[in-house]
Amino acid sequence: RGGRATLINNTFRYNVVTVPSDGSPEPMGGGVAADASALTLTGNTLASNTAYRGTYSGADRGYGGGVYASGGAALLSSNYFTGNVSTFGGAIHLRDGGVFTLTDNTIKNHAAGYFGNGGGLYAININRIVMVSNTIQGNSASWYYSHSGGGMYINAASARIEGNTVRGNNAGTGAGFYASSNDLSVI
Repeated sequence: RGGRATLINNTFRYNVVTVPSDGSPEPMGGGVAADASALTLTGNTLASNTAYRGTYSGADRGYGGGVYASGGAALLSSNYFTGNVSTFGGAIHLRDGGVFTLTDNTIKNHAAGYFGNGGGLYAININRIVMVSNTIQGNSASWYYSHSGGGMYINAASARIEGNTVRGNNAGTGAGFYASSNDLSVI
């Protein structure tokens, strides 16, 4: 919690954050978790990581199969995310304030399971997100019910989405992109 973390050219694969289904604590960040920190991820591979509680049922929760970041600031650049699973943000979960920048990442083949949203990316209650030149492909929001944001689910005070490739994602609403933002710029 707090401080600064810089991760460059690492591989995070087959990691599982799981907790009992009794409700405590919440599972966060199958590959990487940062709380109120300055997080920099560059050139990493995050593959087949999972964050979930108990078995998949209506009460299950999990946040960020690949990466979980809350508050603080995060810069994610030139990373490869594939095959991660969680309820909210199969690959990436960003939340609670903060400024988040994602550039030149590949985010593909993730699942936000059961009652989940944001197969590739789930960003909720954040101050600002900037996404430039990312590839977001083959992600799915919820395999049980139809939920939102197969590729991206973004709830932010300000969002700039520019020059991304978004294709082949699946969801009940906003298969490629679902947004709720006061200041949204899609270029």
